[in-house]
Amino acid sequence: MTAMASKMKPFAERAAEKQRSREEDKHRLRRGEVSPAQLAAENSFFNLSLGVQILDFGRSPYRKYRKR
Repeated sequence: MTAMASKMKPFAERAAEKQRSREEDKHRLRRGEVSPAQLAAENSFFNLSLGVQILDFGRSPYRKYRKR
């Protein structure tokens, strides 16, 4: 087996694993085990249940911490 072929196998296995996961997700939706929103949250890279906080790194900390 060539080096290229050995690298292709894990990709093919991962693709098959992702396909099985998508099929299971479809079955869970059909059975009513999860809502589309719940499934999206489960499959999201980010935890969607956490609040989003946007930090402004361009603001000077001097303005925030200076004494009056």
